[in-house]
Amino acid sequence: MKRLAFVLALVGMCPAPAPAATDDALWLARMCVGESGWGRLDVCAAEVGVIRRRALLHGTRLATMARAYSAALRRPRRPWVPRLLPTGPAPRGWPAANWPRRRARFGVVLEHVEGVLAGDVADPCEEAAPLHFGGPAHVDDDLPDGWEVVDCVPGSRQRFWRRAPRGGAS
Repeated sequence: MKRLAFVLALVGMCPAPAPAATDDALWLARMCVGESGWGRLDVCAAEVGVIRRRALLHGTRLATMARAYSAALRRPRRPWVPRLLPTGPAPRGWPAANWPRRRARFGVVLEHVEGVLAGDVADPCEEAAPLHFGGPAHVDDDLPDGWEVVDCVPGSRQRFWRRAPRGGAS
């Protein structure tokens, strides 16, 4: 009995291992890098919000919706994007020698996504509740009837849009 108490006391003194990133967070972080790059974490939070709303509407997991929705994951121009990991060697197809610095940056993006999912980081578009995002070419000339652009991330190249409220655009 004393031995068991001693072992339990030792185990209690050991730090718990850091939790592994969830599959959802990992795919969402990959999507953010592929869709809006390494730097705009506010845009990333808004993109995660869109995927979260779409997944809820369609009754699917976040990772599944991210892979289905994001062209950067479905048809990547940069084939390393769907292979990004926060640890280990550069993903196959990585174009440059600066992987250690980018791996650290990917860890920052992943941590940010985890914060959004946990509710610790706000979605800047939550109030506007857009259901789509894309570059200017997706919306500037041919926005479908009944949809409107919402400017919830000022200065972003990414556009967000939602169904227009009944009675016209707001």
